[in-house]
Amino acid sequence: MEGDGGAGHEPKEKQIAPELMQQAKPEGVNSVGPGGFLSGLTKTVLETALEAELTEDLGYEPHEAVAATAGTRVRGPGPRRC
Repeated sequence: MEGDGGAGHEPKEKQIAPELMQQAKPEGVNSVGPGGFLSGLTKTVLETALEAELTEDLGYEPHEAVAATAGTRVRGPGPRRC
């Protein structure tokens, strides 16, 4: 099967998930529901993925200083229209 890490190996997600659950239990975090472990983890994963994609698309890190002569990097070098 593709992406399973080879015969006899579990995908990393299956290895990491139990470890994360064990860390959350002593802190009294619920597994599911509002404010639960799963919703917090999902939020963090999505934010991280979207930030990485945006950084790749724009070509610079968040809060990175951009030279004043570079123009508006988000819209490109063309003229602005309203």
